[in-house]
Amino acid sequence: NSMDLNSYYNRGYSYMHENEYKKAIIDFSSIVNLNPIESRAYIFRGDCKRKLGLYHEALLDYNLAIDLDPKSSKAYRKRGEIKQKLYSYNHGLSDLKKAIKIDK
Repeated sequence: NSMDLNSYYNRGYSYMHENEYKKAIIDFSSIVNLNPIESRAYIFRGDCKRKLGLYHEALLDYNLAIDLDPKSSKAYRKRGEIKQKLYSYNHGLSDLKKAIKIDK
């Protein structure tokens, strides 16, 4: 239910701010388990994975967020940054351009 989701979000945010990324991942994963179409949870979980250096796993979460919400400029921007880190500057450029286009 929405109360559970809010509780997990609040605790997950708190863990993120305390740099407790593994604990935050557990909460954001709980959100996804309760509501698999909750695109923001994938973005936040991806952010935590990125902070832990789990770039390929973060990329998968950003991909899922985009699949669920193709108008999420935040997901495109973060995916573009990860692609640049993993592959090359040009590889992430199209995602970054897409994010800018969505925000206009």
